[in-house]
Amino acid sequence: EYLPQLVRVLREDRTFARLVRVRLLSGFDMLAWGFYVLFATRELGLPAAAVGLFLAVQTAGSIVGSLLLGWLCERLGSHRVIQAGTAASCLAPLIGLGLALSGATAGPLVTVLCGAIFLSLGVVTSSFVLGHLNYVLDLAPSGQRPVYVGLLNTLGGVMVVLPPLGGFLLQLTSYEVLFALTALFVLTGHLSSWRL
Repeated sequence: EYLPQLVRVLREDRTFARLVRVRLLSGFDMLAWGFYVLFATRELGLPAAAVGLFLAVQTAGSIVGSLLLGWLCERLGSHRVIQAGTAASCLAPLIGLGLALSGATAGPLVTVLCGAIFLSLGVVTSSFVLGHLNYVLDLAPSGQRPVYVGLLNTLGGVMVVLPPLGGFLLQLTSYEVLFALTALFVLTGHLSSWRL
């Protein structure tokens, strides 16, 4: 009885279907997520000590992102949070791609740019609950909220295959290809978010 209900929600609720599309496309940031530290240390030559700095910056990005995105959600709505979050998720692969293509090596500017990658990842982390989940709670009919939230989370679960897929892709190709492909999917998700 439950499965046909899920299919019906996806087929009949176009707004929810658009949200799922945005969630899945922007979720492709997971393709490269686990490889930014390796890229910074192995390819760009930043010291291993920089990893601690990057994790601190990512945590700060999550905290500041929660505050700013919470304000944005209150003032302009959760769809604007989704748009801001997907824009932030575009930054990491685009900065990584720029660094990879430029042949940059360790230095102050490279450290700042890598910090910007991790700052954006922190913002992306805080945008999911404030954006996607709030949007679903606003969108779903009151008796259907558990169905909608469960369906969004279940469909989002397919993204667990992306980090291993990213590693496989990196073994076969390069950081340039990994970051470019990630940016392509995430940018498509960001553009789709403007239809919410």
